[in-house]
Amino acid sequence: SQTLLPPLPSRKSSVRKSLKISHEVHIPGQCSFGQAVLNGMNALCGVGILSTPYALHEGGWAALGILLIFAAFSFYTGLLLRYCLDSEPGLETYPDIGQAAFGTSGRVVIS
Repeated sequence: SQTLLPPLPSRKSSVRKSLKISHEVHIPGQCSFGQAVLNGMNALCGVGILSTPYALHEGGWAALGILLIFAAFSFYTGLLLRYCLDSEPGLETYPDIGQAAFGTSGRVVIS
């Protein structure tokens, strides 16, 4: 179990003879779940921060209004999904929601 923070130094006054400091390149595919989540959030925030000023430059104030409307729609859709998932025990995935709403055909179409 790896954590994101380095371990705290111990208070013992022991001197290690072979202190190994590594500046090696990280090998892909060896990050924890928490690191993967933070990397994904970092990528999405970076794209948003870099693309929003350009979108506003090209679209003007109307583009800002449209972005805010889409943000409100996304927030409301997330609330609806959470409400739907909490409505019945056992619902965990989009196909489960499709089956709850439209039966077996809904599960097949969404899958």
